[in-house]
Amino acid sequence: MAVYYPVFFHHDGRVCELPQFLSDGSAWYGFRYVIYELAKEDRAKIKRVQDTWRPIQLRFFHQAEEAAIMASQMRDAASADALLGKVMTNISATIRLTLLHLNQTLA
Repeated sequence: MAVYYPVFFHHDGRVCELPQFLSDGSAWYGFRYVIYELAKEDRAKIKRVQDTWRPIQLRFFHQAEEAAIMASQMRDAASADALLGKVMTNISATIRLTLLHLNQTLA
């Protein structure tokens, strides 16, 4: 299973700030725990993780593309930062809540 979240570069290489949950390794360790400690080799649990994560990941791709287009049309880098920061905060919260849900339901 792979986890992807966007990192936005905009306005001459400016980088959107990542929420702490995504930048400090918490998300990676959370998924590692779900996959290697809770699901392990249990096919039903693995499928549940995949089925839970798949639509969320696809939504992230769609949201990231939409946000990137909107930010590229903004003249003001600060406004683009605010927009992209809001998207990243939403993605971070979704990942955290999904991991919490998986921890509760797979245990």
